Amino acid sequence: MKQLLVLLTVAVMEMGILFPDAPARILREKSAGERSAVTAAVSAGTEGPAQEPSPAGTGVPDRASPLPPPENTPAARGTAAQAPKREKATETPLPNGEKKVTLTFTGDVTLGSEDILRGKPDSFDSVAAREGYGWFFRNMQDLFTADDLTLVNLEGTLTNSSLMEDTGKTFRFRGPTDFAKILTESSIEACAISNNHIMDFGRQGYDSTMAALSAEGILYCGNDHSFVLEKDGIKIGFFALGSTYVNTYASYVVNTIARMRKEGVNAIVICFHAGQEYSPRRRSRDQEFYARTAVEEWGADLVIMHHPHVVQGVDILKNRYVFYSLGNFCFGGNSVIRASGKDPAVRALESMVVQMDLRFSAEGEYLGQSGRIYPCFISSSAEKAGDPNDFQPKLVFGEDAQGVLKRIQFDTLFDLGELNREGILELPFLENGKAEEKKE
Repeated sequence: MKQLLVLLTVAVMEMGILFPDAPARILREKSAGERSAVTAAVSAGTEGPAQEPSPAGTGVPDRASPLPPPENTPAARGTAAQAPKREKATETPLPNGEKKVTLTFTGDVTLGSEDILRGKPDSFDSVAAREGYGWFFRNMQDLFTADDLTLVNLEGTLTNSSLMEDTGKTFRFRGPTDFAKILTESSIEACAISNNHIMDFGRQGYDSTMAALSAEGILYCGNDHSFVLEKDGIKIGFFALGSTYVNTYASYVVNTIARMRKEGVNAIVICFHAGQEYSPRRRSRDQEFYARTAVEEWGADLVIMHHPHVVQGVDILKNRYVFYSLGNFCFGGNSVIRASGKDPAVRALESMVVQMDLRFSAEGEYLGQSGRIYPCFISSSAEKAGDPNDFQPKLVFGEDAQGVLKRIQFDTLFDLGELNREGILELPFLENGKAEEKKE
């Protein structure tokens, strides 16, 4: 039985802390099959008032609108995606005592909806009440239970109150705090929370979200919060920054990475929330700038991006992979599949799951990385833009998988190759320090 030790570094800024009430120790299991234990040792500072991320929510209603959690009944419907038969993988022992950590990343996850749509039968909340919490990630269990950590971009808040709702925004997403159980039931251990919806309900929504995640043992990174995953003596630090927060929290990320390296952290993962939504073109210059800054200046070993709601391309910088957008994934913000107004072929239906293997020497030196891209649709029933979204992502194969690969390749300046017989795109091993980045 493999033991995973997760050290959650709750960040302390000069002005104070954001999360003073973290539990001292959390124990949970990775999967029913392997029973891998996960522990989180949480530490928090004690000085000064809490510093609020900017921009904060605006417009405080006269009274709160309570949001009771829906009944969590077992799902009775739904089947796994129809996939080619897969032989159970036999893991080849690594040479010379080398070690490997497997990480899984998905696109945008919104556990809830807009308040005005919550009572409709096709809303995320109604589906949760009707189908149960296990419905949403049922098709992904084989992937999520086969790794050491699954991290999603949590785009929205978990709060039972509508206080501090930012009425100046077009879309404001929230779900009840009980929806955090959807993550634990699905073998999702971590969330990135620095994005353009985390402050939809102001400071109370932000704090409520962190408290709900912590109560379920879900780790989170974002702004001045980071955590460290430890497995077999290997430590990996995780950070997340939204584009509107980069200037505010870049110094925290740089200083904390430097401290982590001194304390023996072996690799760094940084998530960014950046880019143009439903962009019919390639990744933006801002996305490229963030990727280069993270890898070349901050020392990141892997960069994952979200926000455009559609899949984008892959890059290689200093022999580290960069993924510019994983697309949507389980997105309660849209009850139908959306597409770009400028190019209907650019749809939010396509998605991808990225699973990366980071390898280290027996002494802990970072050796390199390889991985896999799994083409997905964000709904198990939708086939085109305008179709209803059932909020249950699935793996896709055949022509559908080729269509996802085509969108990724469109934004990638080198040949990604072909899907293998199981419909997976294998990403070759990049040895640390041995090759230059790919050029057009």
